[in-house]
Amino acid sequence: MSLPQVRYASSKPETENKAAATAAPASDKPATVSQKLKKMWEAYGVIAVGTYLSVYVTTLGSLFLALDYDVFNAATVGLDPTYAIHMFCDVVEKVTGNTHVPEYIRENPHVGTFAIAWVMTKFTEPFRLAFTIATVPSVARILGKKENKSASETEQK
Repeated sequence: MSLPQVRYASSKPETENKAAATAAPASDKPATVSQKLKKMWEAYGVIAVGTYLSVYVTTLGSLFLALDYDVFNAATVGLDPTYAIHMFCDVVEKVTGNTHVPEYIRENPHVGTFAIAWVMTKFTEPFRLAFTIATVPSVARILGKKENKSASETEQK
């Protein structure tokens, strides 16, 4: 049993509609993240990298300051930062046999806080990457950079 075909009215002659249908891109699959990043690099270059690094440094700095000034109270979620830093130092000491780095971290708690902020920043990677992909064209427009012609031509093909 087949479904009836429905024809829609078009202002173009039927030959043009067929030509347009055959000129459509062969792959209608959504682009992967790596393909999007490659297109972004080809189109925006340094602006894309600069935007990503700006988002990364802002995230890392914000998390460090929030942890250092106890904006995120780790004790409310059952984490004692001092205990976590000492556990980290013990693991580093056991695995590497190095006593200088753990000793330095124990003496300077800001280093341990920075390490915790860095790990937390790693967990935000998917969000930072999506945010960067979404905002780079706007940032480029604000900075007055036009998209490279070769990248836009490649995208249209």
